[in-house]
Amino acid sequence: MRSHVFVRLLFPVLALASCAPAVSGTAGKPVSLGGFTGTWEGYVNRWDSGRQLAYTLTITSSSDSAGIAGEVSYTKCTAKIRVQSLSATILNATESNTTGTCLGGPFTLVLNQDGTRLNYSGFQGSDGYTTNAPNATGTLIKK
Repeated sequence: MRSHVFVRLLFPVLALASCAPAVSGTAGKPVSLGGFTGTWEGYVNRWDSGRQLAYTLTITSSSDSAGIAGEVSYTKCTAKIRVQSLSATILNATESNTTGTCLGGPFTLVLNQDGTRLNYSGFQGSDGYTTNAPNATGTLIKK
């Protein structure tokens, strides 16, 4: 009887785990961005400089063949978002093709359960690169 219960519980869990596979190395293949799609706004705190920046992040419904999936803008900066890896709730990306005084570099977005907020952790600038710890964090709200 116990093994029967185990089998009944195991298979639905395995089925759910395979519903939203992570995608890595997206360049060359367009990828659907799911719940990350839309315009997000909020503030990101730069811990190394003590600055708070107003962020606007626009994510398209899918990346293009180069992995570009939208745009981020903040004080004197506009940059393309290049997808590095993606799961149902975590998007790892970098700022690329920047214009202005952008920080550049990698960042992670974590989608909350109801899909209305993104937690932003950035590794931009010299502090983030040398310590391998986020030096820019904030919350962005879906508009």
